[in-house]
Amino acid sequence: MSSNDSSLMAGIIYYSQEKYFHHVQQAAAVGLEKFSNDPVLKFFKAYGVLKEEHIQDAISDLESIRHHPDVSLCSTMALIYAHKRCEIIDREAIQELEYSLKEIRKTVSGTALYYAGLFLWLIGRHDKAKEYIDRMLKISRGFREAYVLRGWVDLTSDKPHTAKKAIEYLEQGIQDTKDVLGLMGKAMYFMMQQNYSEALEVVNQITVTSGSFLPALVLKMQLFLARQDWEQTVEMGHRILEKDESNIDACQILTVHELAREGNMTTCGSHQVILGLVCSFIERTFMATPSYVHVATELGYLFILKNQVKEALLWYSEAMKLDKDGMAGLTGIILCHILEGHLEEAEYRLEFLKEVQKSLGKSEVLIFLQALLMSRKHKGEEETTALLKEAVELHFSSMQGIPLGSEYFEKLDPYFLVCIAKEYLLFCPKQVRDHPLYHLIKARALNKAGDYPEAIKTLKMVIKLPALKKEEGRKFLRPSVQPSQRASILLELVEALRLNGELHEATKVMQDTINEFGGTPEENRITIANVDLVLSKGNVDVALNMLRNILPKQSCYMEAREKMANIYLQTLRDRRLYIRCYRHIGQPNEALKFLNKARKDSTWGQSAIYHMVQICLNPDNEVVGGEAFENQGAESKSNTCSYMEKKELEQQGVSTAEKLLREFYPHSDSSQTQLRLLQGLCRLATREKANMEAALGSFIQIAQVEKDSVPALLALAQAYVFLKQIPKARMQLKRLAKTPWVLSEAEDLEKSWLLLADIYCQGSKFDLALELLRRCSCYKAYEYMGFIMEKEQSYKDAVTNYKLAWKYSHHANPAIGFKLAFNYLKDKKFVEAIEICNDVLREHPDYPKIREEILEKARRSLRP
Repeated sequence: MSSNDSSLMAGIIYYSQEKYFHHVQQAAAVGLEKFSNDPVLKFFKAYGVLKEEHIQDAISDLESIRHHPDVSLCSTMALIYAHKRCEIIDREAIQELEYSLKEIRKTVSGTALYYAGLFLWLIGRHDKAKEYIDRMLKISRGFREAYVLRGWVDLTSDKPHTAKKAIEYLEQGIQDTKDVLGLMGKAMYFMMQQNYSEALEVVNQITVTSGSFLPALVLKMQLFLARQDWEQTVEMGHRILEKDESNIDACQILTVHELAREGNMTTCGSHQVILGLVCSFIERTFMATPSYVHVATELGYLFILKNQVKEALLWYSEAMKLDKDGMAGLTGIILCHILEGHLEEAEYRLEFLKEVQKSLGKSEVLIFLQALLMSRKHKGEEETTALLKEAVELHFSSMQGIPLGSEYFEKLDPYFLVCIAKEYLLFCPKQVRDHPLYHLIKARALNKAGDYPEAIKTLKMVIKLPALKKEEGRKFLRPSVQPSQRASILLELVEALRLNGELHEATKVMQDTINEFGGTPEENRITIANVDLVLSKGNVDVALNMLRNILPKQSCYMEAREKMANIYLQTLRDRRLYIRCYRHIGQPNEALKFLNKARKDSTWGQSAIYHMVQICLNPDNEVVGGEAFENQGAESKSNTCSYMEKKELEQQGVSTAEKLLREFYPHSDSSQTQLRLLQGLCRLATREKANMEAALGSFIQIAQVEKDSVPALLALAQAYVFLKQIPKARMQLKRLAKTPWVLSEAEDLEKSWLLLADIYCQGSKFDLALELLRRCSCYKAYEYMGFIMEKEQSYKDAVTNYKLAWKYSHHANPAIGFKLAFNYLKDKKFVEAIEICNDVLREHPDYPKIREEILEKARRSLRP
């Protein structure tokens, strides 16, 4: 059976290793329907029963197969293991089995050695497992499964240098076959090396040949998460649940998504109803497996989260009874004693624990308990904070190299970090803890944690504080609540009430806030906050109108555009309007400021760096390679400086872009390609022929591999334009003109249409250019249409388009203002021309060209 059904055996071994013992029994039972008397399947079914603590049933099942030569060795070992786990140990039976084991080993077959090694590995006896597998390989070197198993044993070793050798054994075992267990091991190896792209390739090999093999889909889901690709992670999670509606891995990852990504604390985490359900479930688990120490310690931890310290102490004490040397039970007991105020008892036990830990190395939990005890005994503030710092450093050092996933979040242990943060707060001066901002931050944390009633209570208390109050017997004044701080407090209260379902009360507080801050600098951000409240009531049109009234000069303009874009995409499902919200922005310094905030973020960091590089290379958002405007009378914003200054600015942009790219760490093939494209664009921006030719070569290579890649074809066309190979550029751009519009590629497609339109304009093919420009949704398209109308001496139409370009560029580019004023002048609209000139000079006083060439002419024309 084992050699004929690779995925069945791989599933059984995988579930055994993951300790999913009920799955082990189910998989073995399915196999026995097909291979009714297979001793290996019977062994694993018995093994699953044994690990679920049904020891007598397991002993009975193992006795029935122990004389079969293939499983004689592993069955005898499992029987010894089972007898040792009985409440009343039968020493005589163990002696007899140990003697039998010695006899079997004398004449054992290679197959029997393999299953014995497999059993020893599964129960954690790695060194002994190696011994049996190595002996087996000496007997029969062609046994591929043994090489695979040896690879798995090394892979799961806690010694890093051993784990790195695993790939050699796995490759030997797989060879040219599609051995599922071997391929799973190879994928796991690459995952451990953080080579997620290679790991995904291997997993895809499994899914192609064994599409119904769930462990491969689970591993694929985990790989997507490790790459921080949440969308595909969630999609894969739902796909797994379609095949197995109770799949624990998929449910776990989807829960992690709700908690860590969506911040939905009401469906998981510290929500009290959820904690109650989890406690009930784990109590039932303990009743079924009363000897499992970790179940008792987990219950203790859950009761700590529920603030039921006495119950927690009972469970930690139960854990200590089951394992007197267990550290988890003892640390839990010490924590309970500290929380209950039994400090002498806690100190006594902590001293004992410190002695034990000397031989085991430092532990962040032990150091935190020392800090907690010192804090409760009001001893040594400086020493306590030093211990807290050490605990944090140890905690994070233990997480290094762990990919994003369930294990990462488990080791992160947010509750532990919150406990440390709370202790730090105790050492804040009195003035800090009395400050309104302290309570505002606390309320925000409560809101994020889903504890809306407590957040509301805290905020209402702060609102009642007088703005300025002299404390009795104190010379200092209470910190005053500044208007901006008071606005923040009121808005946080609105948010807490909204999230708590109290929409009527939230509306009332919002109206009071609007009345109080109308006409003040806080008015605009109050409008932004009001949008969420309006959306909660389903008034989408009202929300959009509120956002449209926020102008580019106002501080919250970017936030308003972002909110508007999200409404278009998520509520109205209008991708074109979504894009329009962002093209209509192009202020580079403002954009860089916002992107820089996201640069170090684990989710948005790479995307932020990508856009920052693009801005550094093209700060004025010009059409890269476009030359149609070069001979026009107006000058671009960057051309207002001297040629040398312009070159220096370009060099600074390239230098900054190159520095940013050093922080760009590709996690996938697509991000590796993205990095190569950005590096090529940096070379292109230098305008040096050797660099441009090197960039062209790189773009050609990428385009050959990714034949329909929009960014690659655009970069290729731009390189051809820079190198004056216009026909080749036009050919690539025509390909892109036929490409269907998709949201993810919208920006690059519009850039390609604009560049092709520019080439058509230079050749006076205005009809073809207009056809492309009408597809675009950015101000540049209006600028080009204005240019075409101006060339055709249709000044009224030119004004119409330049007016739109001036509006949607938010008056940021004086060159467009110049063109608009110039065409007003040509159309003999002198008053309008003067108004635009004044607008340009007000925003850009260093742009005198418009004064000399248009403003003075328009004024002279108005004189009688």
